[in-house]
Amino acid sequence: MADEKINTDENVQVNDANDTNASDKSRHEERQQNKGGLSHVGMIFACGAALFSDGYVNAISGPVGSILKRLYQAEDEKRFIHFKKLFSSLGFAGTVIGMLVFGYLTDRVGRKFGMLFASIWLSIFCILSALAWGAGGSIDGLFSALIAFRFIQGIAIGAEYPAGSVACSESTESAGVNKKRQQMYFSLATHTMLDLGFLVAHFVPLVLVWIFGMNHLKVVWRLSLGLGAVPPLSLLYARAKMQEPIHYRKSSIRFAQMPWWLIVKRYWLRLAAVSIAWFIYDWISYPASVFADYIIIQVLPTDASFQANLGWGVVINLFNLPGSLVGALVNDRLGPKYTMILGLIVQAVIGFSLAGGYALLKAHIGAFVVLYGLFLSAGEFGPGNNLGMYVDAVYIF
Repeated sequence: MADEKINTDENVQVNDANDTNASDKSRHEERQQNKGGLSHVGMIFACGAALFSDGYVNAISGPVGSILKRLYQAEDEKRFIHFKKLFSSLGFAGTVIGMLVFGYLTDRVGRKFGMLFASIWLSIFCILSALAWGAGGSIDGLFSALIAFRFIQGIAIGAEYPAGSVACSESTESAGVNKKRQQMYFSLATHTMLDLGFLVAHFVPLVLVWIFGMNHLKVVWRLSLGLGAVPPLSLLYARAKMQEPIHYRKSSIRFAQMPWWLIVKRYWLRLAAVSIAWFIYDWISYPASVFADYIIIQVLPTDASFQANLGWGVVINLFNLPGSLVGALVNDRLGPKYTMILGLIVQAVIGFSLAGGYALLKAHIGAFVVLYGLFLSAGEFGPGNNLGMYVDAVYIF
């Protein structure tokens, strides 16, 4: 019995020593993580906040397209319509390619590589888009250059999601981050930044029109595109100084064979569930954007100024931000699951109200605008903030 007691005590001491060593190792890794001056929360925002620039570059195509329409559609309407379709669709194609390629590369090479590439690449092609020119002043050449640059911008936008967003999620798992604020930090650093980018993208051209006037719209659209380079450049230094997230360094299999069958076998159900949920959300929310066009048509007279059109674009995009901010604040209290369910229920109720009362609401545009704004806010409060969080959680937990 005495021997057993001695052995038990020795085992306890060994376990305590192992725990101490693990704790010391963890603290050492945390100190290494902060090397370069980034705090734990700073690391989260350095990884995720570049989605602001993604939101800006994505959304700026709307106001810039309106300006280009005003400048060039009268010369050749068919050519301009063809350009507008390619300008938006090839940007989306580039985004998909960037997601797929860098989804693989950021696992193999590293998150930091993907984030630096996205920031530098996006900055370069925002500047080139602002300087786009057709040979001999050719409008066809200008349109071709803008389409090509838009496609390459899309690759940079796509690269940001598997690099920056995933690194942001991994950084929230750092031991130095308050566990009661993890979801809030992630939401604020990613989806709220994305919504803010959409809002600023509609506000910047409006301010530039106020400054330069309607006689200098060429300056307005070029500056609007070029200013998209500022946000990623502002994060470049912080990203260059940061190290790979601790979670990635612990779990990376960059030097091993990727176990594709094991990945499919273990995660297919979770990935399918999240993918279907995201598909349904986009399927509902994107068609609902037609209400925005109706609101602008109804609110503004036919002879409304161009500034008024841009201003209403700002108002409509402003509705997204309160939902995202409030959702971020309650995420850690309710949990992502129940926050998303609550947002979906509220959005469904408002959506049915908009559809069912459409004939009546058309005559009361004020009520229509308020309900539509609440519809957008509920979407950002729930699935907007939390779907990305669930995708990251699929493999982290």
